[in-house]
Amino acid sequence: MHLDMPHALLNLVALAVIVMLGLRQRMLGSIAAAALLGMPLLSLALFQVDPALQWYAGLSGLLHGLLVMVLLRRGGAIAWTLLLLMALKLAYEWRNGSHWDGFAVITLAHRLGAAGGVAWAVAGWAVRRIRHARAQRD
Repeated sequence: MHLDMPHALLNLVALAVIVMLGLRQRMLGSIAAAALLGMPLLSLALFQVDPALQWYAGLSGLLHGLLVMVLLRRGGAIAWTLLLLMALKLAYEWRNGSHWDGFAVITLAHRLGAAGGVAWAVAGWAVRRIRHARAQRD
């Protein structure tokens, strides 16, 4: 569910950008797996951290996580600059909140999604490192 059509379109454009970045890095499988696991885990985390939460609409939390994951995997000055800007945005939202056309944005979803993206990136790095070490032994 989304708040309105512009909200849905904005989320879809963000998803398209993430998928294009993922294509360049050959990580569509990781993006798909993170999305499939991330959606229910994000919902569980939201309601665990904020039991009073009564609704959540959109993909923005998941999108924050996917973007963090892709940028961490990509690395480089541009990726780190974008990650810094996202961290500043998340800090601003945490302090000041956010609204979309009169609706309060659940900024906790953005922070939890970003944290999930870091966790997924670290897990992916660990798996790649283990595979590399095994290939070296064989």
